[in-house]
Amino acid sequence: MLRCQALFSFVLALAADAPAQQVNEPPPKIDFPAWKLETESETTVEYSISFQSAIVTAVPENNVVPLRIFLPKGKRPTPAVLVLHYLGARDLKVERALASRLNARGFAAAVMTLPYHLSRAAAGTSSGQFALADDPRALAARLAQSVSDARRSIDFLISRPEIDASRIGISGTSLGSIISALVFAVEPRLRSASFLLGGVDLAHIIWNSSRVVAVRDSMRRKGISEASLRLALQDVEPQNYLSKRTEGQTFVVGARYDTVMPPTDTEKLIKALKDPHVLWLETGHYGGILVQRKLLGEVSDFFQADFEGREFVAPKRVFAPTIRLGFVGSTGSSSAFDVGIGLDLFRSHSAHEVFGTALITPRGPQAYLGWHIDKGFSIGFIGGARRVGAGLMWSTIL
Repeated sequence: MLRCQALFSFVLALAADAPAQQVNEPPPKIDFPAWKLETESETTVEYSISFQSAIVTAVPENNVVPLRIFLPKGKRPTPAVLVLHYLGARDLKVERALASRLNARGFAAAVMTLPYHLSRAAAGTSSGQFALADDPRALAARLAQSVSDARRSIDFLISRPEIDASRIGISGTSLGSIISALVFAVEPRLRSASFLLGGVDLAHIIWNSSRVVAVRDSMRRKGISEASLRLALQDVEPQNYLSKRTEGQTFVVGARYDTVMPPTDTEKLIKALKDPHVLWLETGHYGGILVQRKLLGEVSDFFQADFEGREFVAPKRVFAPTIRLGFVGSTGSSSAFDVGIGLDLFRSHSAHEVFGTALITPRGPQAYLGWHIDKGFSIGFIGGARRVGAGLMWSTIL
């Protein structure tokens, strides 16, 4: 029954996706309802508000935009940061953690729920299940709705006397970073932005990301190519707008071994921005969780420096362990293949990367010295205390 309901909701969602609103056109102004007090502590007051999206779909839940506002107690008005979450978010713990960091510095934060996520997901579907689409027209419409909702959230923030309308920033992670880049490009009221694990060139991201394989395969079956997808998404492509943005401070955090957000697309984002601050992690897309506190601290430091008119200096490096998950085979083992998880001890950054990993496998601790070949495969040597043999490994970095 739930599967039928989910399928029905999906069909409705596709049918309701209108042609993408021009993202450089702000949504119509509305009168916002009063916000509601949620919780209050010695340092922070949390409010909530819900308003109607300017883009109406056939999924009623998706047409209501929830916004959580976290105000520090103290001096008013205060600067604020709009925070956007990642694809498939099941909660807002990371975003609330950033809000807490910003509050500690005397700044407000507002966390917005993206279309088809959390309370905006259609009945019987999971959070973010239908946030993307294998139809370029529908996909463009959903991205446009995200931008419109974010701009209406900014409308609300500047309507409040508690918020300093001249000092508003935006921050996003993964999908939220892509949306943030597009909002920052077209919204002149934003003075600064941070982009965590994001990028531009939507068609290339979709065609190469390990996170959207099902969507990409469905597009291919429909005869859609990367080139035709790029053409269809040109009205919502951040690159096409960022070049016109000449003011504002930005901070980009990328992951060198990211398979979800290709590093080449993060580099395109960096190139599209004017003098961005940049930090590269020696991890994959999910490795940043191991240094979450440090990253959120750096993002908060960035906004504090900008709001206070000071120069921000990004760290040259944040130590984040490189965790490798893989399947490995060895001539020195009776077992054909083992699964292993390991910590990289060293890596070169040459064209044919050489790396050494300490692995935990069902046969106990192993050491692997490998030369990267292509698409996650490497060849080398693997062994434990008693035996060493030639090895073949497929691995991915978390």
